[in-house]
Amino acid sequence: SNALLVGGLAIGLLALAALAASSSDNGLPPLPVPRAPRATTAEQAANERLILTMFEANGFSPKVAKAAVINAWAESRLDARAVGDNGQAVGLFQISSLGGRRVINFDRTNPVLNTKWIIVNEARALQKVEMARTVGEASELFCRLARRQHPGIASRGGHTCQ
Repeated sequence: SNALLVGGLAIGLLALAALAASSSDNGLPPLPVPRAPRATTAEQAANERLILTMFEANGFSPKVAKAAVINAWAESRLDARAVGDNGQAVGLFQISSLGGRRVINFDRTNPVLNTKWIIVNEARALQKVEMARTVGEASELFCRLARRQHPGIASRGGHTCQ
């Protein structure tokens, strides 16, 4: 069962990469291709399911939920204990302890709380992400809008929207 979920994650991310790489008729340059995982674990599969479930339970479309998974993969490789930016950024979405104007006073390594913080604090930006036509566009918008509105979301090397 876990092997199917892990395999499904890899296949799903490869499919999303193909969507993002496909040519667009909007005159914009092609979107960066989200990297497919080299290896996946049961924890990564569980975190993917958690993100998808929480986003959809909070009224977001499957497209935005998938964009959130791509963003979390780029930020942390879906590792809830990931730490970046010299210890400032932690968790699935690499939420910075600096938090912009918000006080960050929760366990950022808790995948439920980390995901909830994004859903609550990025609600306005995420509504704009709903306007994207593809998952690739949605993942790019997710990254750009979240980082622009809240400096508390850390910037990591190799992220799709640098």
